[in-house]
Amino acid sequence: MTLGASLSVPTPATIASSPYLRLGVTYTPQPDYDRLWGSSFSQGLGSTARVEAVTMTSAYAGGGPVTLDVPDVSGAAGWNDAWALLPGVSTNWSVFGYGWPGPSAPAPPVANGSTFKLAEQNGTITP
Repeated sequence: MTLGASLSVPTPATIASSPYLRLGVTYTPQPDYDRLWGSSFSQGLGSTARVEAVTMTSAYAGGGPVTLDVPDVSGAAGWNDAWALLPGVSTNWSVFGYGWPGPSAPAPPVANGSTFKLAEQNGTITP
């Protein structure tokens, strides 16, 4: 078995600060991790934790760099802007990529001998 390459390290960025803080990353797909990507941003622990996460498949992305930005859901029914990440607070970020041979789908094929690769990078920022 051959391990995949190290996942390139994306740089988290502030997408918007109003009506609430939204973060994101841009990731250039690598051959080992070209099927599914995700990012998450979290602050705090336990009942006070705040988490924003985005995932995307290669079929949705359509090639080229993948932008994993937290969308603006401020107009969605039931959403409360007070639930979002807070500016000026230490924020953990994580980015992952999956890859597998064969047809593209939202998940790797499940069969005897199938393989898939996963890599992740993590860090902390204060937006």
